[in-house]
Amino acid sequence: PTIIASSEKRSLVPSLQGLSDSMKKDRDLEVAKTNGQELKYASYELKSDSKFVLLAVQNDANALKYASKELNGNNGIILEAVKKNGALLNLASVTLKNDYEIVMTSVMNDGIALEYASDRLKNNYNIVSTAINNNGKSFQYASSELKANYNIVLMAVKMDPLFSFKFIPDYFLNHREMIMNLVNGCGILLKDLCNYQIELIDDSEVVSTSVGNDGLALEYVSDRLKNHHEMVLHAVQNNGLALQYCSNE
Repeated sequence: PTIIASSEKRSLVPSLQGLSDSMKKDRDLEVAKTNGQELKYASYELKSDSKFVLLAVQNDANALKYASKELNGNNGIILEAVKKNGALLNLASVTLKNDYEIVMTSVMNDGIALEYASDRLKNNYNIVSTAINNNGKSFQYASSELKANYNIVLMAVKMDPLFSFKFIPDYFLNHREMIMNLVNGCGILLKDLCNYQIELIDDSEVVSTSVGNDGLALEYVSDRLKNHHEMVLHAVQNNGLALQYCSNE
């Protein structure tokens, strides 16, 4: 049997490039179903045809980039796109960026898509919590009100403590639960937390959790705990370089 080279195989994929508008119309359904990216070469008429664009997006969500901007307000097309690529919410119309179902679907796929949601939905607890549970860094796009919500902040800390730390209101850094979750996820944050509560450097539970996550956090603990055999051992077991921070005794 004749062996078809890979380059020849690619040429067998239906393509709109170089075809006349009439030929493009004849092959629209076939092309849309098999290679959504071919929307790039479609006529303006096809790029504005909701049925054709929907088929293309169903095949490849990124085909939305080549659709007519008039379709950025088409609920069905945008919903189909963000199911597969939440970041495509940035192409949606202002109206759809304020649509609960569209935005929820987007952040379920990619939490960072919260950036493109309307201000109203950036202040929606369910939307924001879903976004954070997908990607902790989406916390930065929450409304000011929700950035001050303890449960939302704690959620973000559990997902991405180091990144979330810079957005946490100072008054939450006195909460034991918040502190423990921060050092449990990123032990080196003990250094920054001590700027708010200096006594943490001598808190056995906090320090143990910190060095258990990152042995090098031993650098920032009290002299008493740097001289504590079990604490130093705990830190060194995590990172041998922590030995440089133990007491001379």
